[in-house]
Amino acid sequence: MRKFPITGVLLVVLLLMTLIVAGCTAFGNSKQGQCSQGNSCMYYTGSRGVITTLYQPPSIFYYRSSDRAQADSNTMDFNVKVVNDGASDSYGAVFISGFSGDMFKVFKIDSTNPSGKEITISKKRSSCYFDLMSLGKSIGQWNFLTGCLDSSVTRLGGTTNLNIGAQTFEKIFGGQPWFQKFGIGNFNIKMTDSGQLLDLGIGANIADFSIMGYGRSLMLLVSTLDFESLGGSTINMKGDNADFPGGDIDYKTFKVQMLDWPAGQDYYNLPYQVKSCYSYTTFVSPMICIDPNPFSAEKKVCTSQSYSWGGSQGAPVAVTSVQQTNTGKEVLLDITIKNVGPGTVWDVGYLEMCSPYYPGSVTPVMHDVVYIGFAYIGNTQLDCTNFYKVRLDPNTKTAKIMCRYDMRSADDIGSAYATPLKMELWYGYEETITNQLLVRRLN
Repeated sequence: MRKFPITGVLLVVLLLMTLIVAGCTAFGNSKQGQCSQGNSCMYYTGSRGVITTLYQPPSIFYYRSSDRAQADSNTMDFNVKVVNDGASDSYGAVFISGFSGDMFKVFKIDSTNPSGKEITISKKRSSCYFDLMSLGKSIGQWNFLTGCLDSSVTRLGGTTNLNIGAQTFEKIFGGQPWFQKFGIGNFNIKMTDSGQLLDLGIGANIADFSIMGYGRSLMLLVSTLDFESLGGSTINMKGDNADFPGGDIDYKTFKVQMLDWPAGQDYYNLPYQVKSCYSYTTFVSPMICIDPNPFSAEKKVCTSQSYSWGGSQGAPVAVTSVQQTNTGKEVLLDITIKNVGPGTVWDVGYLEMCSPYYPGSVTPVMHDVVYIGFAYIGNTQLDCTNFYKVRLDPNTKTAKIMCRYDMRSADDIGSAYATPLKMELWYGYEETITNQLLVRRLN
């Protein structure tokens, strides 16, 4: 089986997962995009995702040669606070780097390793797998096999089978999710490329598909990316949303031990960095006017217009504008996407390479990629250009994509009406803190 990093095939998986995705809806009667979900709107503001800060970082590291023989000597702790400030759930890791392996050892301290576990880089890492059997000109022509843990998606000959297993749910939810207590073990979905549901199997008599909202469908797919073997301390965090108000807060501690002193020096300045690498999603849903007769003079409940957002949607990547054109046969949407946060956008398929310890080179192709995970008007999937993959301009950090809604294939009622555009973006994100430490020898 050929193995590939996570790339555009993720989009195919998410189009299937939209059966179990829920989110917030925004509304735009005017040219200013507005949210219409009552109290839930408070969570869809701001331009930050996961915020990582150094908590009272040390400024001086004292090395004592006389203590060198002691096992726990010449150490210093670096405390990191991690807050999920955005609306999406997130999965990723925090790293500390800049300490030479010849002179330092770095340990991760957590609840399972209170005395510290030394950071080592493994050459054998598990990950999601993707086997592309053939590639056509559109998503509907792809044949593939992809999976993580005990979950898999297989597409062959126009029919797709999706299975989500119990281990995957436990991985993404950080333990047994509530619905498994009622006997729900797995989900099986079989559907055609046109979206026709052929079979739906659930390992119990009840299910609540809303559990897959707030980016959890993406987290489900990336949850087996192995950051621990790449020197990271894993973060698996709930977002600040209606399901989990306030968002998750976590604390990471790295212990650094100096093993030896470089000859000929009494002190020196040592730069180091703390990096967070995580997967994230952005959800937006303005009301769109569908008008089968846009050139008629009759009075209508709505008219086509453009929408803009002055801020963000509770995430570092934002939909800044949607320009709508109604031809009578189709609705054309020109959508602008921008990195409005302080960090770097990653192609989520290459997110493991965000680790400073990854044994390979980072290239521009790995950055500035956003996937349109799903885009629907009502219950009809939109046809978006570039195979649902958007590459941001590295200078302006913006990109445009065009999505098309074919009214001829939809069950429209003949008169104008408003309906939500539902869109979720997928991406990886990196933020880095750079600091400096004065290292001094006392004896």
